[in-house]
Amino acid sequence: MSAKLAYQKPSVTLPEIPPEIWIEILRHATDVPDSLEHPQLLVDPEHFYMFRLSGPATRRHKAALITKRYIVLVCREWYAIGMPFLYEHISITRPRHVHQLSETLSKTMTRGEVKEPLAFGCFVKRLDMTMPVALDPGVRSDEGCGTGLRQVLDLTPNLVTLNMPSTRSLHRQIERIPRAAIPGLRSLNWTSTGASPAGFKPFQTEFLDSHPHIENLDLTNLHSEDKGSHMWPSIRRLKCPSPMVEEIRWQFSFPNLEDAFLFVGFDGLPHLDSFCAAHGRLLRVIHLVGYEPWLSSVMAQGFLSLRDRCPMLEEINFTSPHSSVIPSQAVASTVTHQGIHTVGFHASTRQLSKRKAKDFLQNIITWAQSPATPNARTLRLISEENILHLQSKHAKLFNTFLKDCVSRSAIVVDNFRRPLYPKNDEL
Repeated sequence: MSAKLAYQKPSVTLPEIPPEIWIEILRHATDVPDSLEHPQLLVDPEHFYMFRLSGPATRRHKAALITKRYIVLVCREWYAIGMPFLYEHISITRPRHVHQLSETLSKTMTRGEVKEPLAFGCFVKRLDMTMPVALDPGVRSDEGCGTGLRQVLDLTPNLVTLNMPSTRSLHRQIERIPRAAIPGLRSLNWTSTGASPAGFKPFQTEFLDSHPHIENLDLTNLHSEDKGSHMWPSIRRLKCPSPMVEEIRWQFSFPNLEDAFLFVGFDGLPHLDSFCAAHGRLLRVIHLVGYEPWLSSVMAQGFLSLRDRCPMLEEINFTSPHSSVIPSQAVASTVTHQGIHTVGFHASTRQLSKRKAKDFLQNIITWAQSPATPNARTLRLISEENILHLQSKHAKLFNTFLKDCVSRSAIVVDNFRRPLYPKNDEL
């Protein structure tokens, strides 16, 4: 046998399956659970002022990309089927990649069994920009990123999710986007980078007015030139820093808000009551992010506001510094919210000592059917990195916690609401 024949690639024979079935098979093989459905879970809550994907999410995304790259090389049919999967979620980690991406997205897919030529940009549904340059709004490369971003957005008419840092140049390019330039946009995460807000113009309301389908909104600031009221009925989930809470009450309205992610200032929750009065009617989920350990007086007053203003509230989540999750006993026994059935927790640290891990888990379990939340049967660990740390470094302690929850008829779920069960034999 000649060397040429020995190394000749064998022909690929695929089963006779309709293309739509192949699409479902390949979708299942390359699907990432948090790719498009839960963009907010991919912004690590530990870094309030730095936008980055969490470690597990990054690994999932990279693994899926490898699989997709192999798929498009199998045959012409799979090339045509798999190419949209390959480009649907793009993450940019270097400034130079922005211009390279615009060149790639402008190219047309002509190989494979393509019914009509389509530019690769038409396949993009999610775009993440996590370049280190975002930490410095004054560097030149940021200006180039802004121009490149404008070109990329012009090439991605089917974009659903846009995650980007709040730098000066990127802001200017966003302002220049024509009305309804991204008609299908559902999620906009305009994340703070930690740079001083001095010199930054707040995000203008015109972009929201011209994109009426946005449902998930994360803004560091919001501004309107006129002093009139603005209403966005499409928005269901809002991530709001504490300085914006009071301004939202007077000028900005989200009448169909169901999920609120609020940063709690060092002065506690002075604006929670006014926020709930304005937007609590349909609120089902609230996530409170604290900079300091929770105070009993603050929690009691906050629960009063939630009970009186949010009749449909079903879930409350806490992000606390280190492991300082407040135990349920800190809320006065006379303050009860009957509707809450899920309580979630996140410790904003990657590493917990054995003592802190024990305190963290013991405080969590106090919320199961506590006087404050008598109907809470679900305890949610909303940080994937917390779960992985507990499973690897405190496995026996974590397993005991899960068993205690079972004995109290409580269900523990992860960030994707999948149940976590104890092991029969402890490590």
